[in-house]
Amino acid sequence: MIIAAFAMLALPTAAAAHGGSLVFSGDRGPYQIRAFAILNEGWLDYSIDLRELGSGERVTDAEVSIMALTPDGLRGPWDAIYTGTVYEMIERAPEDVDWTIQVDVTGGPGSITYAHRLRITPGTWIGPTVAIGMAFALAVAAHAYTGRKRRARHRQERAAAR
Repeated sequence: MIIAAFAMLALPTAAAAHGGSLVFSGDRGPYQIRAFAILNEGWLDYSIDLRELGSGERVTDAEVSIMALTPDGLRGPWDAIYTGTVYEMIERAPEDVDWTIQVDVTGGPGSITYAHRLRITPGTWIGPTVAIGMAFALAVAAHAYTGRKRRARHRQERAAAR
């Protein structure tokens, strides 16, 4: 049970490892795109889930390049590397990001460029961690309560049978 509790508490950290909040979703050309971002301790983690529009199959062999138009000028281009399920780019960023992101994708299904505004502030996982911990504690308490009620009912049935 202790191992399960630690695993539950680690889930928000694992979620942060691949982007965090949904910042863009749409269909462009032959692709279905969902982009996620989180800003944590001066690092921007920007991840793209790229799928073929018709089949929903993950596109794993594309070249993905990202540029950012910032208040200080153009930044990038950065290559997003395929990391098992998403294309991911991690770069240094200021405390608050209010950029226009441009993403160029070249893959088997075709080439596209899309852009969107990215407004993000440093993320915190305290809230989700506490919520998951509380849910786990409530589940344990509910299990203990129903077990206690079941044992009491069993004792009453045995006493009535005597």
